This record gives sequence, C-alpha cells and structure tokens, in this order.
Amino acid sequence: MSGLAVLGEAAATTSQPTRDGLRAEAMRIFTTVARSSLGSQLTLHQVGLANPVNNTVDLTVRPWHSWFAAAGRNVAEGMALLKQYLQSPPSAPPPAGLLAMATARSTKPMSDCRSRW
Repeated sequence: MSGLAVLGEAAATTSQPTRDGLRAEAMRIFTTVARSSLGSQLTLHQVGLANPVNNTVDLTVRPWHSWFAAAGRNVAEGMALLKQYLQSPPSAPPPAGLLAMATARSTKPMSDCRSRW
C-alpha cells in the first residue's frame, strides 16, 4: 500500500520535480515488493473498508466496490508486469516505462481534478 500512497502524493502535488521524485520512490517500493514476492501471484479476492484502530475489515457490499475491485486488478496486473521485467529484462519495458504507462492516463495533479467535483 505504501507505493500506492506515494503515487497518490505524486498525483496531488503541483511541482513537477516533486511529482517525478515521488513517482521514482513509488517505483522503488513496487520493485522491492516484486523482488521479494517472485514466485507468488498478487490477487484481489475481496474489497472492503479497513479500520486500523480496531484491526477489522467491513466487507459490506457498497456501490463503489466495482471501481475499487477494478483498481485492485490493475495493481495486480502492474505487479505481474514488474515481476516479468525482473525475471526477463529484455522482454519487457524498464520499470520506469511501466510506471509511465500506468500513470499516463492521469497527467493532471489531483488538485486540478477536485474542482470538478
């Protein structure tokens, strides 16, 4: 989750150098996770709300679950691509290219998007 949190910070910043640095940090985190989990597969089985104070998860179905599940599948697919790169570098784009492809859809900072809501 920390890699996703750092990507969220990158999306929210208005400074391009800061955004680039945060994206690079996220890529380092994702690469570390991929290396440590070679031989296993990341999947999403359920979606819910975590409560870290009580250490519980509420699995009640909510309207936004389909979006959240799709996002989870995207993370799992991204991790699979990164593992593919680590296992066979010539056959896949470098990690920075993977991150660029993953973030290409959202080039505006989150502050620009908030005004639309």
